[in-house]
Amino acid sequence: GRTMSVMVLLIGIMLAGLLLLLKNPLLSLYSLSDEAVLLADHLMVIMSLVMVGMSYQMPVSAILQGSGDVNFCAAMNLISVWVIVLPLSFLAAFVWNLPVELVVIALQSDQVFKCIPVFLRFRGYRWIHKLTADQSA
Repeated sequence: GRTMSVMVLLIGIMLAGLLLLLKNPLLSLYSLSDEAVLLADHLMVIMSLVMVGMSYQMPVSAILQGSGDVNFCAAMNLISVWVIVLPLSFLAAFVWNLPVELVVIALQSDQVFKCIPVFLRFRGYRWIHKLTADQSA
């Protein structure tokens, strides 16, 4: 699990860097207005940063779930969506009237927020559960 958590984080960093390197060639494939190119450029930068958090928390959450720590993962996902993402996104879009880029950051914020509890849970080793019955008795 530890090796995989480091490996997926490194892969996420590499893929984020690749997306940043390829954003201009990818955008040049389309005939877009200057405003659309600027917006797409900003969104690709945001998604490349979110990709690093997502590449860590999703596989490590899967490790936690596979070990039987389903309650923690369910609670973390429910709290991140209903307490962080939805209220923050609603406020960003409809109350504060923020630009699209900031609304996308609010929508994707759970991918970064979930890294902290997932990391702490993973490093605490309380997620390891015995999943099979003892057959020696």
